[in-house]
Amino acid sequence: MSSKELDPARPVRRPPRAASSRPSGSCGWTEEFLSVQDPRLELPTCRVQVFRRDGTFVKEFIVEPHTAANGSVWDLALSRDPQQQFLYLADGRNNQVLTLVRDTGEVVGALGRPGRSAGAFHWVHDLAIDSKGNLYAGEVDTGKRAQRFLRR
Repeated sequence: MSSKELDPARPVRRPPRAASSRPSGSCGWTEEFLSVQDPRLELPTCRVQVFRRDGTFVKEFIVEPHTAANGSVWDLALSRDPQQQFLYLADGRNNQVLTLVRDTGEVVGALGRPGRSAGAFHWVHDLAIDSKGNLYAGEVDTGKRAQRFLRR
C-alpha cells in the first residue's frame, strides 16, 4: 500500500457502525481499499470493512461472529487471479484460514484446525500469497513458524 492511497490528512467518512481508528491489517484491491478493524475492548474483530481509496465506506462483512476474545479477523491476502475473486482471512482465534468470495464475504473454504502439526495452527496471524498463488501462513505466540500451502 502506498502512502498516496490513504492520506492521513484527509478525513475518513465513517460507516454507520462505529469503526476503530486503528486498523490491524489491510490490503489493496484494484478499485477499493480494504481495512480490517482492530477490536475495542467490548467488540472483538469479527468484521472486514471495505473503503474506496478516498475513504468512503463501501461495505462490511461479519466473519465468525460468535468468536470471543481477539476475534476472527487477523490478516488478509488477495487471490492472485486477475479478478482477485477470493480473499484469504487468517482467523487466529479459531486457528484457521478462511477463503471468502471477495464481493460478498461468503465463506467458501476453510483450511487448518487447532494444533501444532503440519496444516494445523496455533494463532495464525499473517498471510501472504506468492506470484504462483502459494499461500504462506505465519503463527505467533508459541506457534513461531510459517507454513506454505501449495496452489493446486
